[in-house]
Amino acid sequence: MGRINCKLSDSGIQKKPATKDVSLNSRNRMEEYNIAMKRMMRNPYEYHHDLGMNYTLITNSLIVGSQPQKPEDIDHLKHEENVAYILNLQQDKDIEYWGIDLQAIIKRCQELGIRHMRRPAKDFDPDSLRSMLPKAVSSLEWAISEGKGRVYVHCTAGLGRAPAVAIAYLFWFQA
Repeated sequence: MGRINCKLSDSGIQKKPATKDVSLNSRNRMEEYNIAMKRMMRNPYEYHHDLGMNYTLITNSLIVGSQPQKPEDIDHLKHEENVAYILNLQQDKDIEYWGIDLQAIIKRCQELGIRHMRRPAKDFDPDSLRSMLPKAVSSLEWAISEGKGRVYVHCTAGLGRAPAVAIAYLFWFQA
């Protein structure tokens, strides 16, 4: 029986033995690809406003994500994700900081028949989250129980307040 040797380079990419078919040009293209991918691969637990809206389908009725940044994001949520309700957990200062035109977003929601709700909580403040959690979860449960479409729950990055509300909803109503 033959022996198989696998050797990984410092980059973690297995190097194949050089053959006549592997040219210097193809190795350079592969290295360019790897460099480009490293630039695109960022920490998934950081907010990158420049990459646009980011979200995850949690259940068939619930989506958790980052803030819609422009009215076109509302079109996407309506037409691609069947969103009928948006639950916004941001404070005014969060929205202002990122330069979001909330009134344009709310107007687009109205035009598309999406109900926009707000239950603001202070970011990175567990006491604020704890005090608003029952009302936010109640709003989420009501919207889901209406059965008119999915509910999009968002904070700024979709990494703190919005997942917390979704987890509380799942624990209190789906357990």
